[in-house]
Amino acid sequence: MDAVAAVVPWVCVAIFVLTAVVLFKRSRNGDWVDDVRLSLNAQPRLNFVLAAVMVLCAIGVLVLGIGFLQAGYRYGWAFFPLAGSQLLIVIVYTRIARAPFDN
Repeated sequence: MDAVAAVVPWVCVAIFVLTAVVLFKRSRNGDWVDDVRLSLNAQPRLNFVLAAVMVLCAIGVLVLGIGFLQAGYRYGWAFFPLAGSQLLIVIVYTRIARAPFDN
């Protein structure tokens, strides 16, 4: 169990960093941003619901992490980068969806 407590937080931090790097690189690609903007604006209600579900899941992951920390498990810290990566995805997609179309 000590190995899990030592490895899992670092894996979750790596997932957060990789998510941030991939989103940063992808958001620099104009064609990808245009495709995402078109797909997000094609079904705005569904995308709003999916974003709300992701935010609720991130809140749930944060609560779960706090619960694990309160119970005395050290790997409870691993849940915070996972929630951060979910929120980062929602923020980037919201920024893309709210941006005006280029004429």
